[in-house]
Amino acid sequence: MWYIGIISVISVIIGRSIAIEFPPGIQKCHYGDSECFRETASNVIKNFPKGISAMGIESIDPLFHDKIDVKMNGNGPINIQMLYRNMSIFGFSKAKILKIEGFTKDPTKIQIHFKLNKISVLSDYKIKGQILLFPMEGAGKSNNTMLDWDFYWNATVKLVEKNNEKYLKLEKYNTRFTTSRIWFFFENLFNGDQTLGHTANDFFNDNWEFLFNEMKPILFKTAGKFFNTLVTIPFSNIPYKEFFHDEN
Repeated sequence: MWYIGIISVISVIIGRSIAIEFPPGIQKCHYGDSECFRETASNVIKNFPKGISAMGIESIDPLFHDKIDVKMNGNGPINIQMLYRNMSIFGFSKAKILKIEGFTKDPTKIQIHFKLNKISVLSDYKIKGQILLFPMEGAGKSNNTMLDWDFYWNATVKLVEKNNEKYLKLEKYNTRFTTSRIWFFFENLFNGDQTLGHTANDFFNDNWEFLFNEMKPILFKTAGKFFNTLVTIPFSNIPYKEFFHDEN
C-alpha cells in the first residue's frame, strides 16, 4: 500500500500527451541522460505536488488510489485478508530520487531508486483472519506509516512498432523496498471493542518487523503489479520519441 507513491516518478517524466509543452521548470531530456531524468523528476515532485492538469499528471502529494487487496491464505503463520479503499498517500513530494536509468534510444532495461523519510497511507480498511494464534477482524479507518522507505524498481523493456510509431513495452519487472519502521493504527477493530482494539494495534506495532518479513513476497508482487500497470498506460498510448528532445 505504501509503495504506491513511486508511480508518479515515471508519470512526471514522460508526460501524458503529445505536443504539449512542459511548464517552466520541467525539461525534456536527451536519450540516456540519467542525471537529467533524475533532476526533472525531482523538480516535478517538489514544485508541482498538486499535479499538472495540462499534462495529465494528477496529485502527487497526496496521491490517491481506489483500492489494494492483500491476501495471505496458507499454512504459514499469517492467514489474513486486508482490503484497503479510498487511499490517500502523503509524503511523496519529499522523495529523494537517487537514480533513474535506462531511457536510451533503444532501451532494454530501466532502473529507478528513491528514498523517503516518511510516507503515510490513510484509508478505509477491512481485515479478517489470523496472525500466529491472534485473530484479527475489523472495518473502519486506518493510518499506516513507514519510515526510511527505500524503493527499487527494475524492468526489462523493448520498443514495439504500432501504426508506424515505436512504443515502449514492459516485459518483466522486479520490485523491492525496505523500511526502518512501520507504525499501524486500525480504528474500530473487533466492532469497536476498545480493549481488544488496543491490544491488536499494539500487537501489530510490536511485531511490525515479523509481519513485514513474512509478507514481503506478496507486498513486492503487489507493488510491482500496480507499478507495471501505471507505467504501461502512458507508454502504450504515446510514441516513445515524444518523451525526448528531437535529435534528428
